[in-house]
Amino acid sequence: MNTLEIFEEKGRKKGVEEGKQETTHKSVRNMIKQSSLTNEQIASIMEVSVNYVAEIREDLAAE
Repeated sequence: MNTLEIFEEKGRKKGVEEGKQETTHKSVRNMIKQSSLTNEQIASIMEVSVNYVAEIREDLAAE
């Protein structure tokens, strides 16, 4: 594998990871908006921290 291929692979992996993070963020937002689940329940379902859910909930409240 040459240097260019290594950088292309790293870039692809980074893009995939960013896509997963964006999908998780959108899913948590939707769960907050469309359900009465607690932060703890959403965190457990989405496999994220309770603090992460709380931050998104605070951002939504500020909108």
